[in-house]
Amino acid sequence: MTGASPEELAEFLAESQENLDRFDRDVLALESDPSNRDAVASAFRAIHTLKGTCGFLGFGRLEGLAHDGESLLARVRDGAVRVDAAVADALLALEDAVRRSLDAIAATGDEDDEHWEELRARLVALAEQAHEAPRSVAGANAVVFAPAPSSGAPAELSSGPESQASVEGDVARGAEPDGKSGARPTLGETAVRVDVGLLDRLMNLVGELVLARNRVMQLAQSEGSAALAASTQQLSIIASELQEQVMKTRMQPIDTLFAKLPRVVRDLARELGREVELVLEGRDTELDRTIIEAIRDPMTHLIRNAIDHGIEPPDERRSQGKAAHGVLRIDAYHEGGSVIIDVSDDGRGIDLEAVRARALARGLVHADELARLGPREVAELIFVPGFSTATTVSAVSGRGVGMDVVKTNVESVGGSIDIDSDPGRGTRMRLRIPLTLAIIPALMVETHGQRFAIPQAALAELVRLELDGRHSLVEIVDHTPVLRRRDRLVPLLDLGAILGLAPPFPERGLDAVSVVILSAGATSFGIVVDRIVDTQEIVVKPLGQFVSQLQCYSGATILGDGRVALIVDVGGIAQLGGLAVERAHETTSESVGEAESEAEPVIVLAAGGTERLGVRLREIERLEEFALGAVEYVEGHEVVQYRGGVMRLVRLAHLVGLASQPARPDPINVIVAVDPAGQLVGLVVDEVLDMALAPVSRTHGAIVLDGKLVRVLELDALLERAGEVSHV
Repeated sequence: MTGASPEELAEFLAESQENLDRFDRDVLALESDPSNRDAVASAFRAIHTLKGTCGFLGFGRLEGLAHDGESLLARVRDGAVRVDAAVADALLALEDAVRRSLDAIAATGDEDDEHWEELRARLVALAEQAHEAPRSVAGANAVVFAPAPSSGAPAELSSGPESQASVEGDVARGAEPDGKSGARPTLGETAVRVDVGLLDRLMNLVGELVLARNRVMQLAQSEGSAALAASTQQLSIIASELQEQVMKTRMQPIDTLFAKLPRVVRDLARELGREVELVLEGRDTELDRTIIEAIRDPMTHLIRNAIDHGIEPPDERRSQGKAAHGVLRIDAYHEGGSVIIDVSDDGRGIDLEAVRARALARGLVHADELARLGPREVAELIFVPGFSTATTVSAVSGRGVGMDVVKTNVESVGGSIDIDSDPGRGTRMRLRIPLTLAIIPALMVETHGQRFAIPQAALAELVRLELDGRHSLVEIVDHTPVLRRRDRLVPLLDLGAILGLAPPFPERGLDAVSVVILSAGATSFGIVVDRIVDTQEIVVKPLGQFVSQLQCYSGATILGDGRVALIVDVGGIAQLGGLAVERAHETTSESVGEAESEAEPVIVLAAGGTERLGVRLREIERLEEFALGAVEYVEGHEVVQYRGGVMRLVRLAHLVGLASQPARPDPINVIVAVDPAGQLVGLVVDEVLDMALAPVSRTHGAIVLDGKLVRVLELDALLERAGEVSHV
């Protein structure tokens, strides 16, 4: 039993896990390129630090195991032993044994009693054998994992220099005598380790501050005092800045997740007899740490699924004219306030006929329903619980438990997952997840006097429905009201009726209602509400133990006037309304259904002359109007005060090379977006004309909507070009 204090023990466990993460990365790099001396030095330092700390804290068994690993790495460092598959296997087995022991220490405070005699004997035997010193090898921009050692030229890790980012400063051949020196040469001078619980408490306090700020701002508006308004604005600016900085403390690069994937791919490729080239892009993309933890298991399962079901064995790939090794590519990037993670492979793709046959055999869908489903909807049947196309049960797959859990876990953090598969060429799984769960943009709606928040990520379109002409716009299909919208039928769910607040809207004698068209996976439907209130950033609060059992709510928030508003769970509302599987009613034909499932909303606008321009809805934050008198000048550039800060204005017509209107309209129409630096920028347009669904494959370039040509813009590229242009 160690005599370390709880604080020392926690520090030891955290530092050891970090060292093991680096050790894992270095061993895989050495297996790909045995001449990588930086990786040798880094791995040696990691295991040396672990050995020294274990000895200091009295963990003698761990110290001895680490010593054997250190001895083997010393031989590698001196050029006496070459890192081959056997050496890499032994070092990775050492890592796994240490992790299991660390888990036991975290649970009980003491080492476990696992027997390591065989592992230690392997390490000693490998250290005693001599090999020819490795020669320098030029590597490719990927790492190829094969079922057996390859005689060809090995490759480097996919991220190039990034993969060795943890090795900073001078890379020495050995480690300093002090076990902790050299472990992180520069990190200690610029960073400190902070307890995660403290960050969570800070985030909660900032959330309370944001709520208090909203209430104070509402009071200031009602009082009409200029002095109070000025002080409130200053408070708002400070609170917003504090909120932004505290949220940054919770953000982590997705590389903390990516770093563990090469080992998963390596082990699985060897187990299944595959050759896999892993390519990782976007390691610096940042996410809230809570979301990273939530998607860790789904990502691992997607990778296992891609290697097991997607990438073919080498002989099969050669017979099809493909390279022997399959490519598994993972890309992460920011887009429209969300993070996109693409997991794609160049394997066999999804066998849609096999999916149809298995779905029918297991009774997961009726034959008549299956006949109406398009290819994308058939592919999404793999998310149904209990579905599997594997003919045998193995440790990897075949039990029908997996993809449904992946979908559930991704949706639990407000994300979505889409499939794009091309038989014989590969499959892409796209995860769209929010940056953070703490504070999210939401649409505030009201029905029967009650306010509700709808996450903006699910929003597709807003429609004002005048009920005087409802017989031409609203139809009844299988006892369900549907809205005819651009040659498609959108099912309508009355939010008040579903929640038991009011009778269905056709029975209430209303002159008009608002329809919020939402997307839940491949399903689009409309929620009928009395009115649209506003859009705002809301602080997400967890539900109490009784309300949390209701599937229609995902959380709650406190409004500026102190009232509580429940956050609508879009998927839960769809299920309550009976739209879980019934996609057949969404369109008038199968061909229209396929087009709709592969479409996304586009804002159609005018910004100079008669040409129509389009911007994807997910790339913008809000649509606003500002009085012309609200435009101010800072260093010769037009700006407006917006949400407690100053927002730059840029005329969209100038960016796209069009002539803008000579007259200045009042008010001016502004599309609010986020530039590459993370700052809000207002794009001034002449008029917002419409919102329409455009095919995903054509959302860049020219499309035809309602018989007229619309040029869809690359908004991110335009914002990069915006520079200092800000003339209204």
